[in-house]
Amino acid sequence: MSELNILNPTALSPLNPDFPLPLPPLPGPAVVQAYSGEVYARRLELRGRRIPMQWRHRSRATADSLRQWAQQHETGFFTFQHFETGRYFSGRFMGALEIVQAGYERWDIAAVFEELPGLAIYPANLLKSSEEFDRADWLRNENTVAANTIADPNGRFTADRITPTVGAVDPYVYQDYTGSVAGKTYTALLWMKAASGAPALRLALRNQSGTSRATAVTNLSTGLQRFSVTGAMQAGDTLVQVMVGGDLTWTEAEGAVDSWAAMLVEGTGLDLNGNMVPLFPDWYRDGIFLEERDDFGVDLVKLTGTWAFNASQSLARGGKDYWSSATATPTTDTAEWEYFGYGFRYWARKGADLGIAELSLDGTVLTTVDLYSASGVASAPLLAKDAVLGRHRVKVRKTGTKNASATDYRVIADAIEVLR
Repeated sequence: MSELNILNPTALSPLNPDFPLPLPPLPGPAVVQAYSGEVYARRLELRGRRIPMQWRHRSRATADSLRQWAQQHETGFFTFQHFETGRYFSGRFMGALEIVQAGYERWDIAAVFEELPGLAIYPANLLKSSEEFDRADWLRNENTVAANTIADPNGRFTADRITPTVGAVDPYVYQDYTGSVAGKTYTALLWMKAASGAPALRLALRNQSGTSRATAVTNLSTGLQRFSVTGAMQAGDTLVQVMVGGDLTWTEAEGAVDSWAAMLVEGTGLDLNGNMVPLFPDWYRDGIFLEERDDFGVDLVKLTGTWAFNASQSLARGGKDYWSSATATPTTDTAEWEYFGYGFRYWARKGADLGIAELSLDGTVLTTVDLYSASGVASAPLLAKDAVLGRHRVKVRKTGTKNASATDYRVIADAIEVLR
């Protein structure tokens, strides 16, 4: 299948169905998981949406084109662009089209598009904690971050407010991506708005020495907008640094800036049609949960070491979770999920008797998550990670370390939320 084979390549294409177009929720996955501690041997299938489409009062030429398109892709797949959400879906029509005459040289056409799940076109985000500017992955100067206090483009409060400290003359935030970057083109993308006023803020790509490879001065308003900068790294460059502010381009007097969904992608950041790529995952719409155990008592996570099942834990997602042994050693207690899709979010509760967990993806350690809280906190997403489409494994490991105030070293295996 070619992803260039797009039914409606532009917003003005005559093959666009009638909008608004319903976008049904994702059906549940059909999963066969191994029991705890057993060898992975299972089937994992994902079923896609079925999207009803209509083309009302169209010309004969459009009706003939759709009929030909359906026949051409009867045994294959094509890509459909949903302009209301800015996403692509790959799949095919289910059965034959319904074509009914609706007047002189006018036709009504109806079809059901069945999605092949997992093929919405999202680029790989090279930044960590892309929606959490208060995390240690982001380095800051002369500013503070109030996390999850601003409404994002989806209407949920996941955007952060970055406020210059009193007397700040050069506030900035930045993150480095290290890899084989020399000679490659990168694009940084970020949603931003001003808390008030209309400040001009710099978005830049720099190398390991702080030398600018691309700079864009963005004029902010009080509405969230998506900004980008594209630049080519040069010979000898070992990292790409994404910087917001800096070089005396932002001061206390210009006020706070609200930020959301930072992204660094290799290339120009454009899709096949020359449009900006869809930047942000909608977890509410596209996320599915993989819990620790199903309703039949079958474990949905591979456990190694010593774990206890909490069948009645009010702070856990769904009222139940696993937790590891309480002692500092051994540090071999692990819980592992496998899934097919893009990124994931790790969900867990916090408490006074919980320690520090290590999270890894496909064998590579991502970070650690401190589960300590003086009072209990209900299960919530504590880590989000983007990934390319594929089969992935997420592992939680007890590190044997903890906050000085925590009473135990336990870590939690509650659920992961998967983007597909």
